[in-house]
Amino acid sequence: MKCLQFSFSHPVKGSACLTRISLQGVQDRRRLKFNTGENTELSLPIDDLPEGKWKLLLEWEYEERSFSHSSEFDRVPENTLFPAPLFANASLFHSKGTPFSTRGKYAAADSE
Repeated sequence: MKCLQFSFSHPVKGSACLTRISLQGVQDRRRLKFNTGENTELSLPIDDLPEGKWKLLLEWEYEERSFSHSSEFDRVPENTLFPAPLFANASLFHSKGTPFSTRGKYAAADSE
């Protein structure tokens, strides 16, 4: 499961607002309430978020004081971790001949 993780120095309770941003403006907004209880770790699941640029706003209270944190992140699909089609021409098995020269151990590719 993909999560945004935060570590606090004390237990906190508050809310998280996830806003999808694009050239057309706000497309999606989600609000989550959280309470770490005795724990100081916060994990916000992001598996169900559509791909795109997102803004996170965390707001919490501790000892009757209010705090906030804002950041942006990109949600990318799993299959773009290594976009193989973009590198197909650089394959060692390319049909235009051998990729390396036999003249030297570290020579550049032969040009045709």
